Amino acid sequence: MKKMCVLIIGCFLIAVGLGCVVIPCGFASAGVTGLARIACSLIPVSLSVMVMIINVVLFVAGYFFVGKQFVMKSLVCALLFPVFLEICQSFPAMEFLMEEKLISAMIAGVLIGVGAGMILRSDASSGGLDVIAVIIEKKFSVPVSVTNGVLDGMVLLFQGLYGSVSSVVYGLIVVLVISFVIKRVMTSGTGAVQFMIFSDHPMEIREMLLHRADTGVTLFETVSGMRNTSAYTVMSVVPFQKAYEVRKMITQMDPEAFVTMSDVRSVTGRGYTMPAV
Repeated sequence: MKKMCVLIIGCFLIAVGLGCVVIPCGFASAGVTGLARIACSLIPVSLSVMVMIINVVLFVAGYFFVGKQFVMKSLVCALLFPVFLEICQSFPAMEFLMEEKLISAMIAGVLIGVGAGMILRSDASSGGLDVIAVIIEKKFSVPVSVTNGVLDGMVLLFQGLYGSVSSVVYGLIVVLVISFVIKRVMTSGTGAVQFMIFSDHPMEIREMLLHRADTGVTLFETVSGMRNTSAYTVMSVVPFQKAYEVRKMITQMDPEAFVTMSDVRSVTGRGYTMPAV
């Protein structure tokens, strides 16, 4: 039930971004919506109906070439999205969205990116051109990301033939923001900070991290470049909320310790996405 609610909200956010911002502002759009807009310029059918038709054709192809499991995961979104898009198109765009095109493109990118990220985190897909990309990967071993990029680029450029160059540029900005936001949504809540600690007191720091900070620890046998002596380097991956506290503990234990901190995009495994021992 929770997963279904996430899928519905994700579909709705994508529809809001497209129906209330991208389409009213005249931006070129990628994916099935962009393909449907091209088809609608040739065939007098509403955009939502054309999206539904294209999705049905793609999902039939996906059923035969990819498999039933992939299609069923994405079917809910493929059916809900055209309905939400039709509803969102009935609302007039806010006046400032029509005037501030760059801000509008960024707002649309955030809305669509958050929605798509929520769907992907639920182990589903919004369907569309992803189906073609998966078929090509299965048959010709071409990465999905490459095929998606090429298809989206072609759809955007083709819209430039009957639209303005600026509409394509703003459409490209939307796509870039979407890509950035999806990555953030996919890794939100799973990021951490990696500590690399070079100290003359590695065992004491190990004990502190294990028992006071309650974090995992890995020891590496290293050689000091300046002293040419063997030593232990301590590595620990710490949740963001603990990073400042851990840094303070290390400094108190060894003020001369050489410490590096770097962002970790995603962490899985025992103690993070699995219960600690």
